[in-house]
Amino acid sequence: MAHGHGHDRRRDRPDRGRRHGCDEGAGAGAIGPTLTALERSGIDALWFRESPGSESLSMAAILLAQSTTLRVATGIANIAARAPSAMAAGRRILDEAYPGRFVLGLGVSHDSIIDAYAGRSWAARWQHSSATWI
Repeated sequence: MAHGHGHDRRRDRPDRGRRHGCDEGAGAGAIGPTLTALERSGIDALWFRESPGSESLSMAAILLAQSTTLRVATGIANIAARAPSAMAAGRRILDEAYPGRFVLGLGVSHDSIIDAYAGRSWAARWQHSSATWI
């Protein structure tokens, strides 16, 4: 995608391997053949997002179970969506089941998504999250 003045920033980044984005809206049960095709083509990592109506640790488990070599990464798992102890337990379980293949990316997301998850303002949730997570 071009960013300002017609310059494509992707061209400025060093080659870090082949990557392919994935949206959990593709259907968890039907993603197996797509994952197989990605692995066969040399794709080594698959990042996906979390949004209202989805849950990143469950989706990561499905993606890992239906692939053999892909590294699966959350981009991001919303810290407003679960307690720190639940996030840590989920990461530990996935790492034990799929050593070296799960990357947990954490983030605070956006105000509209936080409001949908938490039912209170982003600022109030951030204040609570920084006291809990940091």
